[in-house]
Parts: sequence; C-alpha cells; structure tokens
Amino acid sequence: MNLKNSFWILIVIVFFTSCSSHIIQVEYKTKDQHTLKADLFLPKEKSEKPLPLVVVIHGGGWRNRSGDMEGICKYLAEKGFAALNITYRFVPEYRYPVQVSDVKAAIPWILEHAPKYNLNTQNISIWGYSAGAHLAFLLGNQKDLGTGIHAIVVGGIPSYFPSYPDSPLITPFMGVKYIDDPKTWLEASPLNFVGSETPPTFIYHGVDDSLVGIDQAEMLAAKLMQYKVTHQFFRVENRGHLTTYYFAQEAEDKAIEFLKSTP
Repeated sequence: MNLKNSFWILIVIVFFTSCSSHIIQVEYKTKDQHTLKADLFLPKEKSEKPLPLVVVIHGGGWRNRSGDMEGICKYLAEKGFAALNITYRFVPEYRYPVQVSDVKAAIPWILEHAPKYNLNTQNISIWGYSAGAHLAFLLGNQKDLGTGIHAIVVGGIPSYFPSYPDSPLITPFMGVKYIDDPKTWLEASPLNFVGSETPPTFIYHGVDDSLVGIDQAEMLAAKLMQYKVTHQFFRVENRGHLTTYYFAQEAEDKAIEFLKSTP
C-alpha cells in the first residue's frame, strides 16, 4: 500500500470516527473560581432505553491532560454507551486528595442531569488510564456516591505507590516525600481500596511498560482475587505505557465486552 492510499484511508477513518457521536460540553463543578468542564459523548442514534454511562478519566501524571481519552469516548459511543470525559485540578498547585474530590463531583451532576440526557443511573461505570486509572479506581470505591458503580476499567494503573518512593510524578501529587509520610502514600494507593464491595474490575496493562511496571496490575489482580471480586486481567503483549494507551484496541474491546456482560 502506498503512502497516498494510506493517507486517504486515515482521512476516512478520522471522518467516520468524528461523526459517530454527539458531543455536549458541560460544567460539573466550580471550586475556588476553578470550573471543571466535561465532554458528554452520546451515540448518534437515539435510544428509547436509558443509556449505560461510562465516566472516563484521563492520565497525564496528575499534572496535565496529555492522555485525553477522547478516542475511547468516541468508541464507547459507537458501542451504545454514553461517555462523560471529565478532568480535575492539576499538581503542583493542587495535591491529593483534591483530584479525588474533583472526579467524585461528577457523580452528583450525573444523577441530577440523567433524565435530560437519557442516562441510566443504575449502570454507571468508571474508566481511566495511568493517573486516570488511579483516580478511576478510587472513585469507583467511594462509599458515599449516592449510587452503585456497575464496573471499573483501569489501564496502566499505579496500584501501590510505595513501589516508587522517589517518583517525580507521585511525589508532587502527594505533596510529601514517601520517606516523610509512608502511611499516606499507602492510604492513597488503589490496593488500599480493594474490598469485598469493590465493583467488578477489568485491568489491562502493557507487558513492556517501563513507566508503570506490570507488577502493579498483577498486585491489583491478586488482591481482587483475594477478596473474590469479579475481575479480568488482560496483558497487552509487546506494548509499553504509551503504546498501550494509543494502540490497544483488543484490550478496549475486551473491556467493553466486560462492561456489557457484567450483571
């Protein structure tokens, strides 16, 4: 295949992807003169039944929106889901647990506006990648959301912060060095939130991830098994941290299948 043909195939893919969903920008939280906005992706075809909703949380080391997640939101809309692509305040100006509070604020907005957008409040899932996976797992395990969480999908998740005591990403997020406050680092780790009431969880992780080792996913899967939580763990072969984010459609397909098949 020559470059010219490849170019036009790419244009066609982008065109149809961009036309596969209806996007609405909303505001779900204002705090300290900072307004958090989100993009709500809805299927083009209207549904008579309320739509299952996936709250999608981007990565970027808690400091930016480099992992925007727009592509997965469009893909979810193609598959019949609504997807709410949210954000949160960034480090170094804001530190843990501000980001957890910010993503948590999306849930009351959803419950209030569900009738307007035909959203099924009995079928809300959370999906995040990297730093977004950390926040997604913590959000999915909050006890006071006012609704149950159907399932959680996490990719490239840092599940045990003490594994990276000198991390240039985790340290500013926590606002304190590990050596000075190991207890808080442990408490902020997803492993600390696993329990018998943890929602069904799908984990995917690049086998060759050198930024967040696959042992992080393995530890999370082991603890979910310990508590007999319904889960699946998909290893993405020959992929690192960024390449799993950009090129892991098989994992995304399996995650969507997991969301659809989970009772």
